[in-house]
Amino acid sequence: SSLTSSLVKQLRELHECATVRTHVLPLHRIAADDGVAKMTRRPVRLRPSEASASPRPTKLSKWLVVLLLSGSAHHALSAAATDVVLAGRGVVAARVARRMRAMSVAEQRTSQDLVEQAVRVRFEATAEARRAAFAGLFSCRVVSSPSSAKPAAADPRAVVAAGGRSEVGWNTSLGHLEIGDARLVVLDKWAMMEVPVELAWSLIPPALPEERARRGGQGAASDAAASTRQLAVAKPPLGQQQVDLSILRRLLTAEEARHLVSLLPQEFDLDRADVEMVPKRWVMVEREGRPVPGREALAEAMRPIVEERVLPFLREGLACPDCAVCSSIVRRYSHDLGERYRDPPHTDGQAYATVVVALDSAGVDYDGGLYVITDPARPLTVAMQVGDAIVHRWDLQHGVQVDRGRRVSWILWAQDSEPCVPQVEFHQRPFFREAAEQGNAVAMHILGSGQNGRSAEGGRWLRRAAEAGFVKAMASLGTQLQGSDDQEAARWLRLAAAQGDVGARAALGMALLRSGQLPEAEQWVRLAAEGGHPSAQNELGMMLLTGALQRPPEVPEATRWLEAAARQGHSLAQSNLGVCFAEGRGVYRSLPAALYWWTEAATQGLPDALQNLERFRSEQPGWASWPVYTGA
Repeated sequence: SSLTSSLVKQLRELHECATVRTHVLPLHRIAADDGVAKMTRRPVRLRPSEASASPRPTKLSKWLVVLLLSGSAHHALSAAATDVVLAGRGVVAARVARRMRAMSVAEQRTSQDLVEQAVRVRFEATAEARRAAFAGLFSCRVVSSPSSAKPAAADPRAVVAAGGRSEVGWNTSLGHLEIGDARLVVLDKWAMMEVPVELAWSLIPPALPEERARRGGQGAASDAAASTRQLAVAKPPLGQQQVDLSILRRLLTAEEARHLVSLLPQEFDLDRADVEMVPKRWVMVEREGRPVPGREALAEAMRPIVEERVLPFLREGLACPDCAVCSSIVRRYSHDLGERYRDPPHTDGQAYATVVVALDSAGVDYDGGLYVITDPARPLTVAMQVGDAIVHRWDLQHGVQVDRGRRVSWILWAQDSEPCVPQVEFHQRPFFREAAEQGNAVAMHILGSGQNGRSAEGGRWLRRAAEAGFVKAMASLGTQLQGSDDQEAARWLRLAAAQGDVGARAALGMALLRSGQLPEAEQWVRLAAEGGHPSAQNELGMMLLTGALQRPPEVPEATRWLEAAARQGHSLAQSNLGVCFAEGRGVYRSLPAALYWWTEAATQGLPDALQNLERFRSEQPGWASWPVYTGA
């Protein structure tokens, strides 16, 4: 059956992953514990009876692998393997069966109890090996900090080749990452492995205005800060906040993943809702639980997986009995020309739970991939293989960084109950407020962001999250205060930028540029550009191109930064780069290149690009029939 087939595959892979191949066979190597004695001296070849659960003749040692990896929790598997032992044929098999029955009488326990006890002992003894194997899926890179940054010119081509990151080393310490015991999840028609992971990310609260005043610092306490004290909020403990996720090994088979990919259109749609002015490529399959017109075949192929595997796991594993999948999308990140290869750290506030399913493999089809955040300067990349999935709740900070190739993933967003509602309405559900009142900084940030942040209460929640030390809230508060209190805005942006938030670095640099603080502005904008922020790359390119830094224009470097942003799909950079090609500034003069980049920007609706195209075609009638490209 499909269950048996998938179960055997999962157990075999977990056995190999545990690196205990030479230690699990045979049972006589299991140390005696609580009255469990030696059961056999060597692996025994047995032919199970027709009634056996084994689909074909097999070795007892293979069944012991099943027992070892299933653990004592899966009673039915232990019973099936015990039946194989007791029903075996041959002299050796009979001797093993007699010995097991004799032990049962001596210990006054059933044969199955003895097998389960032995399996449990060995399973617990190899737990650390399994945890170490799954911890190896996480890699941590240390990125540049303000103290290590230099205003000297950097080649953005090298930054793009490195995935938009300026790397200064690797952090091999994963002390803030706790890997739980791998376990089997046996569903009605499927079996897979689950590995629970707990992350601890640091909260570094800044000094409150009252404390700064006592220390002689500058900056008056605002009314919003004072009103924060009126909220009945349990202050989170200084240091760390816990979040968790689950890694599911082989939620899909490789064949199923390939079938889903075969149903995808060649051209993905543009998802324009992004704060960095760079659209993402996606295929919307279902919205509010219903198939999108034209995607019925894809939705039909995905539905059994959702109903028979994903939803049962969410409802039981996350203790969410009424969970419902509301959105189903396929997302693509790529280093192809004009496509997005990164996504900054964020949380999925529109969902109670998110399931990210890999449709290709890290290290084969691409390098990098999904990362989770414990420290903004030290993202933890997870090496997912085809068919693997990551399940997490709304409070996990995560993003994407593809360093090479193309990554395709299937994403499911589930809400805690039906009906599926828009994000603003979803944020009114009680569990967000309950979490915020218990000190969850992400919940505070959600209640203070977007449309929620327009109310007085939303503003108080946002400030409360920032004062708790949540870096994204610091950046959001700093951005929100620009124009009304620039000094306070700069303080919050500086705090977030110092902790590695790339968006805060870009916003701070641009604010300093407007105020005429050019050296520091260039440092922060350059740091953000080296971190892959497309708006910062475009801004730095234009600063160098126009001489805004009060030194002669540096045209070659400027056009390289513009190209780095344009290749990510940043419409302003595409339009600006088109002008450089049209005029031959820093690059060779090329009307086809100018037309290509203006067309790419016009596809996103940029007015300047549309005007450039119209003027170009009116002045160059011979080029009027040039094809319009909508992708790479």
